[in-house]
Amino acid sequence: MAGARAEEGLSERDDLARRAVPGEFRVGLRKPLGHAGALPHRRGGNGDPRRRGARGDTLLRQHRLVPPDGRGARRHQLRRLRLLHRDDLLPRGAADLPQRGPHPRARPRPHLPQDTRGDRRIARRRARRPPRDAVRQDRAQDGGDRRAVPPHAELRRGEPLAGSRGPDPRNRRRALAARAGPGRGGGGGVNDLSIILNGAVAGGRAVVGLAAQTLAPALSAHGEARPVSFPDTAYSLPVIYALTGRKIETLGQLDAALKTCRAMLPPEGGTAPTLEQALAAGRATLMAAEAIEAIRHLDGPPHTGIWLGPTGDSILRSQGVKLVDGSMPGIAAVVGAPPSRDDAVRLARSFQERNILVVMAGTTGGTSMAEQLHEAGVELSWNTFLVPYGRELTAAIYALGFAARAAMTFGGILPREDDGGEGILAYNRARVHAFVVALGPLDEVRIAVAAGALNFGFPVLSDQAIPEILAFGPEKRDLVVGSVPLDRMAERAIEVRGLKIRVSTIDIPVLYGPAFEGERVRKGNIGAEFGGKHAPAFEFLTSAASSEVEDGKIELVGPDIGEVPEGTILPLAIVVRVAGRKMQRDFESILERHIHSFLSEAMGVMHIGQRDVLWLRVSKDAAKAGFRMRHLGVILRSKMLNDFPAIVDKVEVALYTERPKVEELLPEAKAAYAERDRRMGEMTDESVGTFYSCQLCQSYAPNHVCIITPERLGLCGAYNWLDGKAAHQINPTGANQPVEKGETLDEVKGKWKGINDFILERSNKTIASFSAYSAMDDPMTSCGCFECIVAILPDANGFMIVNREYTGMTPSGMNFSALAEAVGGGQQTPGFIGIGTRYILSKKFLSADGGLKRIVWMTREIKERLADELAARCEEIGEKDLLAKIADETVATDGDALLEHLKKVAHPALDMEPLL
Repeated sequence: MAGARAEEGLSERDDLARRAVPGEFRVGLRKPLGHAGALPHRRGGNGDPRRRGARGDTLLRQHRLVPPDGRGARRHQLRRLRLLHRDDLLPRGAADLPQRGPHPRARPRPHLPQDTRGDRRIARRRARRPPRDAVRQDRAQDGGDRRAVPPHAELRRGEPLAGSRGPDPRNRRRALAARAGPGRGGGGGVNDLSIILNGAVAGGRAVVGLAAQTLAPALSAHGEARPVSFPDTAYSLPVIYALTGRKIETLGQLDAALKTCRAMLPPEGGTAPTLEQALAAGRATLMAAEAIEAIRHLDGPPHTGIWLGPTGDSILRSQGVKLVDGSMPGIAAVVGAPPSRDDAVRLARSFQERNILVVMAGTTGGTSMAEQLHEAGVELSWNTFLVPYGRELTAAIYALGFAARAAMTFGGILPREDDGGEGILAYNRARVHAFVVALGPLDEVRIAVAAGALNFGFPVLSDQAIPEILAFGPEKRDLVVGSVPLDRMAERAIEVRGLKIRVSTIDIPVLYGPAFEGERVRKGNIGAEFGGKHAPAFEFLTSAASSEVEDGKIELVGPDIGEVPEGTILPLAIVVRVAGRKMQRDFESILERHIHSFLSEAMGVMHIGQRDVLWLRVSKDAAKAGFRMRHLGVILRSKMLNDFPAIVDKVEVALYTERPKVEELLPEAKAAYAERDRRMGEMTDESVGTFYSCQLCQSYAPNHVCIITPERLGLCGAYNWLDGKAAHQINPTGANQPVEKGETLDEVKGKWKGINDFILERSNKTIASFSAYSAMDDPMTSCGCFECIVAILPDANGFMIVNREYTGMTPSGMNFSALAEAVGGGQQTPGFIGIGTRYILSKKFLSADGGLKRIVWMTREIKERLADELAARCEEIGEKDLLAKIADETVATDGDALLEHLKKVAHPALDMEPLL
């Protein structure tokens, strides 16, 4: 035996490892994590061969861990095995050594789990007696500090962990296990953190190397001066910008960024990587991945078909309202794919019904989750909360870019070169509720990407048995959780990230939630259709005395879904009557406006329009599931009572699908609409003594406070004065608070002492004064959710208006995203304000600065959207031809051309008092 070992160049210790350690016990990165031959899944189960008993001895014999002829060597050999079974103690290449086969009579055993309790028993024994000579010899050879780590020692950055060198990995592994406890992901985890640390560094080197290989030919072909960017963003390459404080605009600058990435990686052949080094490698990985994606954009957008590519700034802002009002409580970044198409659909639906945005990138086994969903007929878009970024793993960087820009856009945090991105990262840890779902086996590159996400405070959950980091740091947060079953993934993610979920439980046969609001029911999938261009339809909500409303009554007059031939378009009238002790007539229009979102959130129901411009479709799948007209009433009653409990006590709903009845009721509804508009038109800022604040956005922009008046709606366009009043009735301690105007300080500019005092207190003492009617003197701050930006054009002596959907250049020399940097994040910048689009029609619009006459340029989209109402306002102020004199992007996109146009048409702004 000794001669054979000598011939093969193996020591006695190496030979024992080769003969006694089965492949399932060798922990390392030679195979993907999650592979049957890489890491065990559950440990200590009933079939664990290291548990005492005859069955355990039989299984041990099958795996050649004890001699087949007796139990005498069992305890001794197990102990020797545990001493040798550490990836740092096994010889390099041991995993590749040939292994002796099983006993001829042994039954095949595909998997051999581990039991951490055995490690703890051995630890107790060692504490009572000195180690054997062989162990002393191993210690002398390995070197390092062999002092035991306290059982509850905290893991600190910079501390060497289990690896091939450094302090005793066995003691440190025990300390980590004692601190973290058993895996809580659903099947128990493996607590050898060295796998994550080594994998992050190795994966970082691989991705940085790939980025360098990708950049070299691009530099040869295009040169260092070639511009590089993602479409529709002012933040250049946002992750690199966030982590380094440097904007990357050319290939030459990108080359310099990759040098920074290489400097962030620890030197090869050094000591075992620390947690700090692994996190730095993760940041380098993200920067390199963004570089790769940017190079792919040199010849135009590389993403086609179902893939959406990077998120533009306009989409980021439009999604901002959902993030701050709780309708989108979290973001799941899914990397890889579930085992089957059905699993993908179930996982997506589990997130959708909890209103969690799902962004997808990467593949597993040659397929991606987005492709699985597409094949299953699931609609993929921002409106459905299912966003396919790209097939490549590097496309996952777009999710981190979204998070980085959220800090810059809403939080007003500008990256700095001297803090390593800590300002951006701290903002994300506290305010961006995202997490990573890693599906399928993990390799070094995926570990490196996950380490990058950990820098942002985004925990990583996997369906594989991976090393876990549980109860970490002072907050005892779970950072890496393994062995999570797919059917518990959404639930476990909510627990780990600490999300606050509002799930509506409504008795209907389809799923329900904001994630389904943007669904489209297309022509080939129509189960029932109402209104639109081919049939009359309207919706109308009115209030009545409590005795006149029968709560829960749902009445249908006319044919139901499925009772008419396919292709028939029916008329529709939805009449809702509500009662409540605090219900007011002013609230009717608010509740009626919510009918759209309430009905749209049912999966398979498409609702478009409001009042007497209404179009509703129900999909074949929803109809097949049993969805009928009465379920529209069930939804409306449930949501009215749940969302407006303080003002609504009773709800009854009547649905009409007979044309004569619909036409009979329509005039009454139109008369009510006209009366509401008249009352709202008569309501002015002077007619009320109380305005309302909106602080929903403070979860993202801590210093921003919105003041809503009867003549100035919120800058997001979603809340007016009546909305604020109703919201305060519903939740007296919520984000919408009444603010007494108090003493008038400046009637022209719109300044009041009570308003200023409130803003100073609620803006964390950062804003002392506010003008409601001026953009030049103490304008209102903005979050980042504004629909439009008003910006000064000094040479034209006026202002321009640009909406967030416009991606072109403006006469200011900046596009919307660049302008937003000067406006968002709670900043107060004279000459720039964020507004809701309909504020342009208000008599108070920039009234202290000259009003509508000061507008010299606006996008064509705004002109067309407000055409009739803008024309009426222009005539009202005595400037009938003003709309034609206001330039748009078809006339001028630079200052000189604009000024020439204004002189040609004799725009009134040129003759007004100078703004500056």
